[in-house]
Amino acid sequence: MNRSGQPLEIDTLPEFCFDEQVAFLRLSPLDCLYIVEEDTVYKAIRVNGCQVILKITAPAAGKLAVMFSGHKDDDILQDAAKQYVVEWFNLDTDIRPFYEMARADVMLAPLIEHYRGLHIVGIPDLFEAIAWAIIGQQINLTFAYNLKRRFVQAFGEQITSAGRQHWLFPLPEIVAGLTVDDFLPMQFSRQKAAYLIGAAQAIVGNQLSKEELLCEPTSLAMKNSLVSLKGVGEWTADYVLLKCLRQLNAFPIGDAGLQNAVKACLAGAQKPSPADLQRLALPWRGWEAYATFYLWRSLYK
Repeated sequence: MNRSGQPLEIDTLPEFCFDEQVAFLRLSPLDCLYIVEEDTVYKAIRVNGCQVILKITAPAAGKLAVMFSGHKDDDILQDAAKQYVVEWFNLDTDIRPFYEMARADVMLAPLIEHYRGLHIVGIPDLFEAIAWAIIGQQINLTFAYNLKRRFVQAFGEQITSAGRQHWLFPLPEIVAGLTVDDFLPMQFSRQKAAYLIGAAQAIVGNQLSKEELLCEPTSLAMKNSLVSLKGVGEWTADYVLLKCLRQLNAFPIGDAGLQNAVKACLAGAQKPSPADLQRLALPWRGWEAYATFYLWRSLYK
């Protein structure tokens, strides 16, 4: 409980709907890093090495309420909790310009009406974002979630509170010290295991950090820094730009889900080629990330 007993209140921008965020989170029942119960979301985070459980609700239009377990420095905890929730739900992005653009787009117009108020659900932690993208490379989503759960439960941290089991993603410091053989019982390929260990070592060794990436002058410069890491190709870098670094022009053009969503929206016989997607995305300039996210959302009815 917050030291004052009162929830932290976060004001939300127009065109934000917490119900749509909750509905999106419910689409991934295999995800072990948050819990959704009715209209409440529970999420464990780390603050200065301490484990904290967030309880997020929307008590009124335009407001989120965040309750959290006590901490010796409540001000630091409050700031960290707010920053995490803002980044997780992309709360500081006004999506009204995106909606204005999308109204004139044959694919996006019905999606913004159907999922009105949905903001990008991100992954604020850089290592988690890179690791999840690596885990998901060239396998189906169900198997990816199973691998993620095994990885988290083997090397992450667990908190039990009020009968709920909360998991924290493995720290890069832990993963950096593992060997490829540690991953094999979980059905990881040797290559993916090596990539995960390498990513962890790069972060622990300060060769890669979220802060430094965000200081790059352009999204392209961020992408170039990411792809310099072994195991991070174009798709993985684009995914991290979209989900973690919150670049609105991030466009994972090679994503199979995006291609399938466009095919379904246009009732096409074949998936669009990268050239087709580039042409279709010309009106989305500056909002490619949101267009992609809404198209991904359309895959789940």
